[in-house]
Amino acid sequence: MNRAELTAEIEANWRQLDEVVARLTADDLRRTLTSRDPEDPTWTIADAVLHIAACDLREFNDALVQDASRSRALSDVLLEHRTAHEAITAAIAVLPDERLLLDERPRLWLAPVTWHPSSHLKKDILATLG
Repeated sequence: MNRAELTAEIEANWRQLDEVVARLTADDLRRTLTSRDPEDPTWTIADAVLHIAACDLREFNDALVQDASRSRALSDVLLEHRTAHEAITAAIAVLPDERLLLDERPRLWLAPVTWHPSSHLKKDILATLG
C-alpha cells in the first residue's frame, strides 16, 4: 500500500459512512443500537456517529457516558461528522509517508480513519437500521 492507496481507502470508507449518515433522520439518531454490549446498552445511532467523528477521544467518550450527545440536533451531528473528516484528511495530507505507513500497511494510529468507521457502520448503524 502507498499513500495514494491509503488515502483512497480512507475516502472510500468515509463516503460509504457519509452516504448512510446523510440519509439519517432525527428519529434514526435516537434509535438505540441493537449491537451494543451489556456494559453500555444505551448507545444510540447519534452516539455511534459522534464517536466515529471524535476518533475515540477520551473526553468525548466520557461525555457519551453522561448522555451529553443524546440531545444533539441532526444538523449538529452531520456538521461534526463532516468537520472531523475534513480535519483528519488535512492532517494526513501534510504528514510524510513514514508517519502513515509501516511495511506498506497503515500505522496503527490510523485505525480511527481506516477500519474503525467501517466497523461501527456495519455492526452498529446498519445493523440497527436493519
